[in-house]
Amino acid sequence: MKTQKSSVARAAEPRSFFNVVAVYEDTGASARAMEVCQLLASKLGSEVELRSCLWQFDLLRNEPASHCAVAEAVEADLIIVAARQNAELREEVKQWVEAWVPEKRGQTAALVALLGQAGTGLVSTTQPHSYLKEAATRAGMDFFLRELPGAHDHAAGPTGQRPAPQPEDWGLNE
Repeated sequence: MKTQKSSVARAAEPRSFFNVVAVYEDTGASARAMEVCQLLASKLGSEVELRSCLWQFDLLRNEPASHCAVAEAVEADLIIVAARQNAELREEVKQWVEAWVPEKRGQTAALVALLGQAGTGLVSTTQPHSYLKEAATRAGMDFFLRELPGAHDHAAGPTGQRPAPQPEDWGLNE
């Protein structure tokens, strides 16, 4: 005799989680990181719960906050670094990266670099790109690089919303 699980029993089943940690430079970078999180949530569906945590670069200067951000990065399935492309990454961001890189070895995870502003052209030899790609390699992680539109650009449609970034457009380990 077959038994069917009730909807109450199905609701009690454990859900899978996909953990995302994003560090961002400014409000525009934060918005880009959140767009990626929203896209992922829509792609994951209802069977997987997306858990995201965002940290502004400035918070990484605070030692207790930085330790917490490192611990979250170690557990993350996806780490996002959203920064201005032409600027060198801040020292506190590099320290944060260096703290979690050794702990990520052997895990399945990816690092996404969201760099630059719309219309600036993506140059794959910028300091942030090179540094983050090398960090991902040391951690044994996949690396994705994507230039995304800034918060106030002309890519927004008539409703003021920009189309969501598409992962198939990203360069894998470029």
